[in-house]
Amino acid sequence: MSSPYSQYSVLRTLRAAFHSDSNADRRRVYFDRIKKFPLQILREALQEILANVEQERRNSRSVDELQVFANTLESIINNKEQEEVGSEPESPASPPASPSASPPASPSPSPSYRSSTPEDEPGPSHRFGRRRRSTPFSRNPTPEPGPSRRPESSRRGPRKCRACKQLGCSPLKRSCPRHFSKFDNLLDRIEELSEENSRLAERNQRLESKLEAIRREHPEQQIIAEARKKVKELDQVLSRRH
Repeated sequence: MSSPYSQYSVLRTLRAAFHSDSNADRRRVYFDRIKKFPLQILREALQEILANVEQERRNSRSVDELQVFANTLESIINNKEQEEVGSEPESPASPPASPSASPPASPSPSPSYRSSTPEDEPGPSHRFGRRRRSTPFSRNPTPEPGPSRRPESSRRGPRKCRACKQLGCSPLKRSCPRHFSKFDNLLDRIEELSEENSRLAERNQRLESKLEAIRREHPEQQIIAEARKKVKELDQVLSRRH
């Protein structure tokens, strides 16, 4: 099977499960999907969450939401281990506290990945997904396993024009009527300035040619011009001395 099994896949699935649009049935689907991951991957994901809990606590930030994730994942791991050895799985309604993190300040318990009752759903104070944190959960803003609320056109393909809301609109092609009215005069002015610059360059070249011809025909004029320049420089030096 080519589907990647990594700790970040577990983290993204957890984030999608606690998304604001996830109801009880959809959350149970995500929890069942997490249960199919290997135990080693689940343990690595749990260690990653606990490390982020410690980092956020050192930065004096709230760790309630991350602690809920840690407790939920730890409960899933315990149930999976007990099912593999053939014993009765414990109830995930009260997951054990993590060894490296204190219990969360909020009294909201960890939801069960088997339960679909409204009592197990997190309350309205659960705001994960509405704030960005410096954790692996923010590395991929769009959860891969779950449905996405972003439109297809914003994720791939040409983008919509902000003025006319059409795909593939470009001001340079003058395909947008709003862009046309805004950039038409500017583009025409650029063309006029380019033509004027070309005319000035040709005129400057002709004057340079004429001046060079005059210098060749009348070398004394060049000598007189240089002498006048030297006299002017001497006058400036003498005026500064006096």
